[in-house]
Amino acid sequence: MSTAQYRNFFYNNVTQHVMSVVRENADFPDEITMVTLRFVQDIFLCQLYNNMSAQMAPFFSHELMDQLNWVVNKVHEFYDGIGLDTAENGPYLQREIRKIRAGTHMNEMVARVNALVGCMGNETSASCLSLLPTKFYAVSGHDSTLFAYLAGLGAATGVSNSEYTGYASSLVTEFWIDDTDESLYFKLLFSAGADDSFHVVTRHVEGCPEGELCPFEVLERLAARIKPEPDVNSLCNIAVGLQKEQKHDDERMVFVQTMWRHGDRSPQTTFPRDPITAEMWPWGLGRLSPLGMEQAMRIGVMLKEKYVDTGYLSREYEPSELYCLSSTFDRTIITAYGVLIGLYSQAPSRSIPHSRQDEKSRWPTNFVPIPVRTIEDPREHVAHVDSPCPRWPKLWEMVTQTEEYKRFYNSERTQYVLRVILEEAAYPEGATLDSVRHMHDTFLCQLYNNMSSHMAHFYSVKFMAEMKGVVDVVRQFYDGMSESFLKFNFPISDLETAPNGQFLREEILKIRAGSHLNEMVDRMKGKMECLRNSKSSRCLELPTKFYGISAHDSTVFSNMAALGATGMTKGRYAGYASSIIFELWQNVATDTFSFKFWFSDNDLDPYHVVTRWVEGCPEAELCPFEALERLARRIKPEPDVNTLCNTLP
Repeated sequence: MSTAQYRNFFYNNVTQHVMSVVRENADFPDEITMVTLRFVQDIFLCQLYNNMSAQMAPFFSHELMDQLNWVVNKVHEFYDGIGLDTAENGPYLQREIRKIRAGTHMNEMVARVNALVGCMGNETSASCLSLLPTKFYAVSGHDSTLFAYLAGLGAATGVSNSEYTGYASSLVTEFWIDDTDESLYFKLLFSAGADDSFHVVTRHVEGCPEGELCPFEVLERLAARIKPEPDVNSLCNIAVGLQKEQKHDDERMVFVQTMWRHGDRSPQTTFPRDPITAEMWPWGLGRLSPLGMEQAMRIGVMLKEKYVDTGYLSREYEPSELYCLSSTFDRTIITAYGVLIGLYSQAPSRSIPHSRQDEKSRWPTNFVPIPVRTIEDPREHVAHVDSPCPRWPKLWEMVTQTEEYKRFYNSERTQYVLRVILEEAAYPEGATLDSVRHMHDTFLCQLYNNMSSHMAHFYSVKFMAEMKGVVDVVRQFYDGMSESFLKFNFPISDLETAPNGQFLREEILKIRAGSHLNEMVDRMKGKMECLRNSKSSRCLELPTKFYGISAHDSTVFSNMAALGATGMTKGRYAGYASSIIFELWQNVATDTFSFKFWFSDNDLDPYHVVTRWVEGCPEAELCPFEALERLARRIKPEPDVNTLCNTLP
């Protein structure tokens, strides 16, 4: 570990003194390391615990023991990533450490609970017969195991003062369900040893309120953040450095384009019988919440670690390097500002260009103003795929005629969800698939903002799961992902007369992803041309290194669908504050270009290279640029998206 925090600890006077004493007196054959000091402390502790002080080494003293305890406690903190938050690459290093030390236990525990909940109401399933009777699941582990779990929860400082727990200490995680609405919660209890009773310590868990119970979703998010992929054994055999990017001989990154989804927001609508009315959302409907603002800033911090801290972008904001666009919605505009704050307003105040830094200045400390442009017509489809388009209802009508859609619509699950909504919600238009989407969104927002005690009486975990299943399929149809579309066997009109044999899936994606994907490819091509001929009058934007778009879940998903890459989210929309990145790389030896595709499912999920998911790409981090260009040109709206939208099929 080479962080400044560790170096400061290692060269601290106390640390060096303890190492010197042990080196001179313990007669270890090898160099004294932190592992050596842990052994010495453990030996001394066992001897003291068993009343052997009279026989202990002559150099032992209680003063030395206090110093040794301090050193070893700091080592334990580093072992589990505590205190690395402010280190360069610290948040990334912290996550990677915890994936190995706590990720398996936390994610297995979450999986057991989810499996148990899934078995409720399905008691006859073979897989549930053994699971349902299980009420108590225990793991006998070590002090390091308990401490790693506390660190993974963000609770080590609050529960044990960042020290390893004593002999016979224990942690209990209880799972509770609210019978009125079937909401799931957890409670964390701690005992410091055999003589200590259990205390409720849930409030110390990161993201939990001041109370005994905490929404289960909080634990799920914490576990997902440190989930070892594909599994802990495979991960342990992968060498990793502080920079996540794989180095490529003769390759250099020359351009970055990214798109992110806004953070948490209030619901866009309520339903007539919703007990949680619009007035109960203090910032209004469809608006970014304070949590969403925090999530946006964390996207920016991740991008800072990835591109500023590694030297790709200047450490001080350079206007020529960065360009940011947003759809016209408040939630995406404010998210964009949050991202940019995370990207550049974490720097020391001296880095703010051209600002007066004296006691008379009222400028907010460290705030770097970076412009966000909004995308107006005729380019609004670039960031908002649900922009008005007269062609879309006609295409959707064709979707409803496919056999896959009819089977889905008439399925038991879809009809059950529609029936509940018809009976309970009182939507004026009745129960439609749009109303299912709206209600699912409303319930999600309510759950995310801890309003479960006020939710409609017919809400339940089971009904929410059924709605999610319906909504996920509807969204797949929206982006042409039914089986028949993928086989290209459903034409937008009779094949014999359709110009160039146009197909429904491609026509859908022309509207929903064609604009963004083709603009992005054109920017890449412009960058290539200008790198080869920088004196061209078309190359005024050559210094631009980073191009960001603040958009919506539907925009992110549509682009993934166009790339054939929705498998990486198992066909579902990505979460709040999710993002995708396209990096353009140049091979300076051959003057050829390739791209690398990254994905993050939320603000707590580190970026993963997912290039291999793109249709036509090899099992590698880099893929030839031509593969991306082919996918874009296949769904290019001609002559432009607005003209196409006004051309009815």
